[in-house]
Amino acid sequence: ESIMQKKEKARTTVKKRKKTKAARWTKHATEAKWTAKHIEIKKSRIEMAGGGAFLTAAVPRGWCLGFYQGVRTTKARRESDSFNPHYWFESGEPGGRDASDKNGCLIVDSVNIDVNNYSAEDWKNLAHPGIWSGTTSNWTRFVNHAAGNHLNVSVCATSERFGRSHALYAKRNIAAGEELYFSYGKAFWRSIGFQPQQ
Repeated sequence: ESIMQKKEKARTTVKKRKKTKAARWTKHATEAKWTAKHIEIKKSRIEMAGGGAFLTAAVPRGWCLGFYQGVRTTKARRESDSFNPHYWFESGEPGGRDASDKNGCLIVDSVNIDVNNYSAEDWKNLAHPGIWSGTTSNWTRFVNHAAGNHLNVSVCATSERFGRSHALYAKRNIAAGEELYFSYGKAFWRSIGFQPQQ
């Protein structure tokens, strides 16, 4: 092969890679948009937890469920008295994301309900499931922590080119009606004062 042929082959490979990446992003965005229409928020199956995210339709393993949204945060903000660590997410992005979203609400039977300070008991008394309407967050803020066989969601850091920070994928086939769970990781537990077990 001549040098010119090698250069042309390299250019073709780069073009194919870019095309493949763009197609993958489009596929993931389409899957995430579909999933958002098939999520309901209601009391988690975890006794002491508040709201949880439940699928209303089945998805296969590898399906892109959505992207964790929230305001980019800094270490200084996380250390302030007003910071709520319960919706903070860190996974490869400096500072992480804060999805506490004080202006967001749950829409239940066409009524906007502020669930930001709901207790587990308040969630038990919620008559029907709802849909999250966030201003700086989306439904992914309701995915609860689990470990071992309960995990059905994997998290990957993604490109900031599209304004996304963390993609949630189906770790296995997930049936309609299942609550979604992923591991919050040691950094989260430390941020709320728990020492993770080894």
